[in-house]
Amino acid sequence: MEKFTANYCYSNSNFIIAGLPAKKVIHEHTNLCNVVQNLICRGNPTIASDFLRNEFGLKRKYIEELAEVKFLSNEDLDWERSIKGDDGNFDYPALQFYDDLKQILNSAGFIRNLVCAEYPITEILPDTSQEFAKQQVDFYIPLMKTVIEVDGNGHKNQLELDKKRDIALRKEGIDVIRISTKEIRQRDYARFKNEFREIYKKYIDKIKQYEYALNADQSQFKIQQGLSTIARFQVFVLELLDRGVLSLSSPAWQFQVKEDNDRQLLKLALKDLNYWIQNVASLFNTRVSLPKTLISISKKNQQKAEDKGVIRIDQNLCKRWDDEVQEEGLYFIRTDFDDEANYFKLKTNETVVYSLSAETHGRNLRFLLANLFGFQDFNGGQLEIIINCLNGQDTIGLLPTSGGKSLTYQLCVLLQPAISFVVVPIKSLMVDQIENLKQKHHITHASYINGDLKSREASERLNAFSEGKYSFMVISPERFQMQGFRDELETINRKSALALAVIDEVHCLSEWGHDFRTSYLALANTIRKYAPSTRFLALTATASSKVLKDVMSELEISSKDVVTISSFTRPELKFDIMPVTKKNRKESLVEVLRSISATHAESDQKGPTVVFTQVVNGKEGCYELSHLAEIAANVRTGYYSGSQPKKYTGRSYTEDKDRTQRMFMNDEIDSLFATKAFGMGIDKANIRHTIHYGIPNSLESFYQEAGRAGRDKYPSRCLVLYTKDDLTPFQEKALFSLETNTAAIEKARKEVSGDLSTLLFFMKENLMEVEREAQQITAFYDKNIANKKGTVRIGFGQKEDAEKMIYKLALIGIVEDWTNDWRSRHYEVELADWTEASVIGKLSEHIRKYDYGFSVSENQLTASDEPFVKKVLLILLQWYNDNIIYSRKRSMLLMKQVADEFTDSESLQKRIETYFKRNDDVYFLENTAAKKEKIKDWYRVFYVQEEGKEDVPRAINSIDELEITLGRFLESYRDDISLNLISGFVQLVKNNFESVDGRARMGAAVTRIVQMEDKDRQEMIGSILKISDLYLNDGQKQELSNTLISNGLNQMADLKLIHRRLQDEFSYGSMVKELYSVIKERAGGGYPWEM
Repeated sequence: MEKFTANYCYSNSNFIIAGLPAKKVIHEHTNLCNVVQNLICRGNPTIASDFLRNEFGLKRKYIEELAEVKFLSNEDLDWERSIKGDDGNFDYPALQFYDDLKQILNSAGFIRNLVCAEYPITEILPDTSQEFAKQQVDFYIPLMKTVIEVDGNGHKNQLELDKKRDIALRKEGIDVIRISTKEIRQRDYARFKNEFREIYKKYIDKIKQYEYALNADQSQFKIQQGLSTIARFQVFVLELLDRGVLSLSSPAWQFQVKEDNDRQLLKLALKDLNYWIQNVASLFNTRVSLPKTLISISKKNQQKAEDKGVIRIDQNLCKRWDDEVQEEGLYFIRTDFDDEANYFKLKTNETVVYSLSAETHGRNLRFLLANLFGFQDFNGGQLEIIINCLNGQDTIGLLPTSGGKSLTYQLCVLLQPAISFVVVPIKSLMVDQIENLKQKHHITHASYINGDLKSREASERLNAFSEGKYSFMVISPERFQMQGFRDELETINRKSALALAVIDEVHCLSEWGHDFRTSYLALANTIRKYAPSTRFLALTATASSKVLKDVMSELEISSKDVVTISSFTRPELKFDIMPVTKKNRKESLVEVLRSISATHAESDQKGPTVVFTQVVNGKEGCYELSHLAEIAANVRTGYYSGSQPKKYTGRSYTEDKDRTQRMFMNDEIDSLFATKAFGMGIDKANIRHTIHYGIPNSLESFYQEAGRAGRDKYPSRCLVLYTKDDLTPFQEKALFSLETNTAAIEKARKEVSGDLSTLLFFMKENLMEVEREAQQITAFYDKNIANKKGTVRIGFGQKEDAEKMIYKLALIGIVEDWTNDWRSRHYEVELADWTEASVIGKLSEHIRKYDYGFSVSENQLTASDEPFVKKVLLILLQWYNDNIIYSRKRSMLLMKQVADEFTDSESLQKRIETYFKRNDDVYFLENTAAKKEKIKDWYRVFYVQEEGKEDVPRAINSIDELEITLGRFLESYRDDISLNLISGFVQLVKNNFESVDGRARMGAAVTRIVQMEDKDRQEMIGSILKISDLYLNDGQKQELSNTLISNGLNQMADLKLIHRRLQDEFSYGSMVKELYSVIKERAGGGYPWEM
């Protein structure tokens, strides 16, 4: 007898099947059957298929509308074989008590049919000690969590053991009633009744559910009876397939049931099961259907000889199992006694590598999409990500806000006969993903573990995950730094296959990401080490080119496995950038909110507004603006920020934030004022407006935040209130040049008063001054690591700072790995066996991933008397800070340009589309930037390459698109030869050579080219001149010549080459000047014939 959990409605979901062979058989369709069973049993209850809902006339949301029913039979259970007694003296007091129980309980006598005899104690207390492991209790009522023990003379010898067992049971909330054989023989049940009455009161609501259903007209529960029975039949058939009793290759199946109603329901169950099997089989590239099926109704006294090859079923939804199910030749399907247990266990085998294509398998995947999630078609990019992942490729999926990232991993996980895990960095996001899955789609066999759980609950969930109770588990990244979890992961991987390692918000894995998390840094290596069978599915809505490169490098994923949507255009969104002054932008905001309120009064498509502010505090912060708008615009407002506002006066800001979020989700707030802390993972479809109170710090942030509007595809507006800064050329150069002179930036910041002022103020956010940070890490090293080997224990102290310092020491090869021990609050740090040479090598290796020209000079190591470790840290931190500041200011510049050049919504949509889409230019730049071996190919971006044809120059009208795409890369790479050359040419062609991306970048590239070997330098000059022939007029060629020569290409051989191609005055003049210098030099000494 085995126990299962499955249902399509709220009724008794737990049942047993008796008569199944114990051994499972691996066959050609094992994976197919396992996947189908996991899909059907994905929740308790879960939503019936489109086919079944159509048969029963149900909408998709029927589960909440159908009444919950608890089925129970009036037919007495038979426990004569199980209940023990004294056979020699024909003395059976426990059986007498059971027979009397209906009369004892009077009107509640039906409870007797919820009493199980000789119940194993391990099923009541799974973690019980060995002392009780093989014991059984006389009677157990799971509904009332009550054990009834009959004490005879023999119990006197084990009073102490009984007492210990009772304590163990009561500790777990199980009541124990003991009744003596003397009381039973005398039928003295007064004491028993009193004790039972007190317990009865605690569970009266649950008991009344059974009483109501038992006495009600059963016809009103016909749908629940049908759905529950069908679920059981489907599990039964799949179990027979799993154990080799049935085969999909058989010509026919024969079943025999007891009643015509069962026959009709079995037919429906098989027809529905056939749809699931056909569609999943198509994904396995095989055509499979259920065999022809014959279903008969059994007759009384039918000979077993006639039943050869027939599957005889005794199914009873209302009746619990008893000794009857031991009869051979029949399969019994009965309701289990315990309604609250979870008997679900994922059907596992080896992971499946599919071979799918959108053309061939799109229809089958849409069948699953509709039946599992209720959607008729995939959002852009979802299908491509799912197919790439299921085809066995490590995959990065880039989908915009509202693009449905979670669904991609959920469907991939459900199509694997194996356990998976999902890494999510934010506690609230972990909870939201699981709760949304349960509430919207009734997929309940998934859970999460985070720091908010009590240790016992976290341990129970981890054990359940290990035992296959969940299709997947959502886990915080910090847990992978705990040795206990690593060991558990390794154990799971040994016992059964782990399919997918899903990393959500994967941009946190990169130190360049705006939400960089220290706990993500060792994630990839940890997963490879402790769960080597997994494949990566990494998801994010936001990734700069450097972040993406980092993620690709860490996860070892190539460009072809980076999958995104084909179009980023959101036609339902209307973008608008409204110029305002510093003085009138509050009034403008209030006027906009009043207008929205008035429009909503007449609109059918109502929805809240989100106002994004740059700061929390002050008159421009979300807290004060929220209070201002509530009065001035007469709207219901709320505020939300990561940190507590200074003027906040409540008791618990965390609780108030949660309440604000709930009110917002329930449409109880008209306008929510929030910082960028709000929104990650917020799944609200009807946001009608977003307002940015000042430009955000990047186009990426703008698109993600504005994109929270209109998820329901109804028209929505995204407005920016923009206070422009008119910069002088000097200010623009100070703020946005290649250099990162923080003093010059700070001076220029104080001179501007528009939106840039606030953005620049936060530019150094989370960046410590280099000298101070290097000193802090050095002190940490001296105290905890210096002169030590092997593994050291380091107390948490300031937890985040300590871990970041350990990480920085890992970057330079002093630390090998580390784990966190939360109980004793310390790190276990594994030290590397390092030398000065190995540290310099490790530092150089890390930085060269982004800047292949980097090297550590002798002067950097000898210029001061600082300790070696500090010198290396200074080099690392200075390089890091320079690049972070550069990337941030580049992102600001692009957002400013977008706002300055705004004309209309359609043009901005096109710009966003070009910026985000992955096209040939993106693939080229991705495979060229920061790659030394690809420098000489830089010019190929100016050619269109088609297979089987000669390369042709790209159209000049496509240069604008290249500029936008290039801008995304320039945000990430400060001084890359290829990108600088391309940028210089683009600005030269557009007659914008004096911009920060023109002459300066071209000059920086040329300076690096000058340092190359002669052959390489000549080749680079040749490619530069080749592109000049394609696009430049005479004036532009003159500018190019000036830039090349002024930045070091001034040897006579270089000058000849330049002039021969450009035929310009500047190179001619430079040759004359060089020749004159040579003549003059030689004329100054020596004879004429030596000249």
